[in-house]
Amino acid sequence: GCKGNHNRFASKEECDLSCSSLKTSETLTNDIKSACHLPMVRGNCDQQISRWYFNPADQYCHSFQYTGCHGNANSFESEQDCRQICEAKEKDICTFEKDTGTCDQYQIMWYYDPSHGECKNFYYGSCGGNANRFGTEQECQLRCLIKAGNSTCFQQVDQGYTCNDTKSVQDSTTKPVLKFFYDQQLKKCSSFLYHGCGGNDNRFDEENQCVDKCIADVAIRQQGCGSNMIRCNIQCRFGFERDSNG
Repeated sequence: GCKGNHNRFASKEECDLSCSSLKTSETLTNDIKSACHLPMVRGNCDQQISRWYFNPADQYCHSFQYTGCHGNANSFESEQDCRQICEAKEKDICTFEKDTGTCDQYQIMWYYDPSHGECKNFYYGSCGGNANRFGTEQECQLRCLIKAGNSTCFQQVDQGYTCNDTKSVQDSTTKPVLKFFYDQQLKKCSSFLYHGCGGNDNRFDEENQCVDKCIADVAIRQQGCGSNMIRCNIQCRFGFERDSNG
């Protein structure tokens, strides 16, 4: 008889008339997620807008260029929005194909080429593209080569710890021993003092072991074109092509 709120009607008919058009949050969520099963539609106008769509076949979100009109709801402004709403799998960025982007302010970037198992440079147009894009070769190697299992020569030097329960270098009376590791910054094998336990695989007893493993695996891929006619990885500036001499 007193107070209450406005969700109060004299008859069922009045309630239905006022509220039947309202949807529950669960219904709204289901409506939004239903967009994830729509086909990707680019539209038929002349703009180039970077968008993301969900592909039910592989359960991943993919980028595409939306033309600006006559699309559908399976069109998200960011990969994060697409993944969150459609509950998509998170794809390993190192498997993305090289994407130069949609603009023409070209700059040299790096991407991981899974077919050759190495990082290569390319010209990026400064907008659009995908996440398989790194500012330096080292960033690409650390992210993708280690993930691909080719990690030994790209691990940071680790002196380990003394072989006792505290894992404390200061508590040990055991002298450290000289080992060698591949130094990414200097592009060569360098020495360091190893404390006996722990550490990682970028550790060699002899310098020549480090050279045989890492210089062959790493440095030879970074050299330029020489008398041995090794094909360069460096790509030509956008709009140019290699000649018959490579």
